[in-house]
Amino acid sequence: MIRKILLQNRSFFLGSFYFPGQNEYTTVNQDGGTKLVRNSCSPAWPLSIHFFPTLIIICRFCASFPASKPMAIVILQQATLETRCKTYSTTLILLAMFLCLIGGISYINLSRLQEKNRAQRALIASLVELTDWRDQETGQHLMRTKHYSKALAKQLRKNPKYRKEITTKFIKDVFDTAPLHDIGKVGIKDPILLKPGKLTNEEFEEMKKHVLIGRQVIQDAIDKFDIQESFMMTARNIAAFHHERYDGSGYLEALKGPAIPLEARIFALADVYDALRSKRPYKNEMPHSQVVEMIQPESGKHFDPDVVEAFLKLGDKFIEISEVYRVRPS
Repeated sequence: MIRKILLQNRSFFLGSFYFPGQNEYTTVNQDGGTKLVRNSCSPAWPLSIHFFPTLIIICRFCASFPASKPMAIVILQQATLETRCKTYSTTLILLAMFLCLIGGISYINLSRLQEKNRAQRALIASLVELTDWRDQETGQHLMRTKHYSKALAKQLRKNPKYRKEITTKFIKDVFDTAPLHDIGKVGIKDPILLKPGKLTNEEFEEMKKHVLIGRQVIQDAIDKFDIQESFMMTARNIAAFHHERYDGSGYLEALKGPAIPLEARIFALADVYDALRSKRPYKNEMPHSQVVEMIQPESGKHFDPDVVEAFLKLGDKFIEISEVYRVRPS
């Protein structure tokens, strides 16, 4: 941090920034006498200071922020305006002031961003607990599908068509919020949700409502707290639209093609892939090759053709994710 600034008169001053590790300063008397107390240290940046009250304000501003390491020590020495103006440009001190100010603001913004990110992760983790507490397989399904979705998004970004839309932030939002896709299932009755066999038509209609419930839960949070963050919009879109189909035959809104949000089109394939690969009470696990044979013909029907194209390039990655997050017999 900036350790000491001692001013005892208001004439023109020449300052030097000294880097951390030493405790040193200069006092300046009215008659021009000085007293220097220091350990070994070399000046790093000479500069002119003729508007030192502003410098003091900025230094105090910077000094008010906690940091793990000191920033600099300012040592002030008396000089005359006529001599120093010939050598040092006032632009340097203005630049120094500006950099100090920007540094302080950046530190605040970074701290706030990190705190907000921690809060977001805590919120998502808490909501996910609502969907995966029933059984271990559900928890592993959430892990696998978010990794599948991340792999698909990264591969899809290589397509020039999506380079602007699929940013690093987009990929992170999809990865972080994919586990919320079935949050609406908390509103589905256990006899239907936990039924070991195939659902009847009536039961399936009831099960469809989980996307409506999920969208409403997340949208209520967005509206109540006036949330503008993209991760919440991504969570809502995945929860609401991951059962839509590219040809418009999905539910609940029968959206078609690009009308379906990209994050939902990506997750739709990840979700179906995992459902086919996983063992259920009413079906056996399928090998990757068989799942590929089922997904590929659905390009342009159930799935976005671009997403299917990306998927076909990720065979080894999908197999790896499936193995890493497989439920092991206890």
